[in-house]
Amino acid sequence: MAQRCHDAHQFGKGLGRIGFLIVGHRVWSWSPGCARVMPICGLAIKRRALTRPPLRSSKQPRGSLFSPPKRFALAMMMTPECVAPTGCVQGESPVWSASENRLWWVDVKRAKLHRYNPKTRNTRRYDLPVRASALALHNGMLLMAGNTEIGLYDPQTEDYRKLKDVPDTPQGLRTGEGGVAPDGSFWFATMDDAEKEPSGLYHRLGADHAITPLRLPSVMQASAFEFSPDGRTFYTCDTAEQEILAYDFDLASGALTGRRVVANTMDLGGYPKGSAVDTEGRIWTALWGASRIVCHTPDGEIDEMIILAAPQPTGVAFGGDDLSTLFITTARVGMSFPQLDARPLSGSLFALPLDVQGLARRDFGASL
Repeated sequence: MAQRCHDAHQFGKGLGRIGFLIVGHRVWSWSPGCARVMPICGLAIKRRALTRPPLRSSKQPRGSLFSPPKRFALAMMMTPECVAPTGCVQGESPVWSASENRLWWVDVKRAKLHRYNPKTRNTRRYDLPVRASALALHNGMLLMAGNTEIGLYDPQTEDYRKLKDVPDTPQGLRTGEGGVAPDGSFWFATMDDAEKEPSGLYHRLGADHAITPLRLPSVMQASAFEFSPDGRTFYTCDTAEQEILAYDFDLASGALTGRRVVANTMDLGGYPKGSAVDTEGRIWTALWGASRIVCHTPDGEIDEMIILAAPQPTGVAFGGDDLSTLFITTARVGMSFPQLDARPLSGSLFALPLDVQGLARRDFGASL
């Protein structure tokens, strides 16, 4: 802890009048002449090296927060805004629809679908016949994975049509998160609903609605289904093991090889959940239990970090007119009444404008 506090102090010294101390998932600020140390509930910290020395020594673990460059500047400090206090038990799977200029996400515990209009700042909630856990856009409708099936939901008519049961799904398993691959197929995972056994598997839904397994190791909870800007790297998270993973993806054959750990989030005190990739190829990941969103470069270095006023962020999505607003879903599941009193915005939707654009979401059935 002494070494960590020293590093955090050096991190703060470069800011001049204001310093920061990062301990666990709390960020504290202080300034010269002020004896008080004040907690900060929500801010975004961006580190850009002014010179380019190595960001990590041989003794520092990859992805460690406490390995700042020798010289840097604080380029941005903004508070994520709560734009929809929906109180979701477990909001997740945010998807931006550019054609509608709307954000969609689900509350998997309550079997609800939510929609947010950033122009009017209005939200709407839909009742679902399944506990949807993952969404994808498809011809003006929403493809969704829920319970142990895949279906199509039409928000205009509020009709749901089951397409396919997920094969080889024993009792106790349900669908988890998912996303659209560069070839237009829908990738998703299953998971133990009790979150006790590493029995979850990866699946692929093709345009012909055939579901085939992806040859990846089983996990307790697979989160994030994202790809690099060129489509040749697949990113996913092994939430229980606190690992952000990458695979090489062959666009021609569909083969996944070269498994590697991009970053381990244990030092950050959180579990990686949903992610999004920006046009620079960086991975933005929600850290459950750590009140933060962390941005990693493809080689695993921490580049930016957002501190949130909710301890359980679950997913992120780029949206807005130019895809430069980061939307953040959160959860309140498992929180006690005193914890909810302290963090009343848990379960809300947050938004933060950034100076980088995200990758546009592909529709199911649309390839690169």
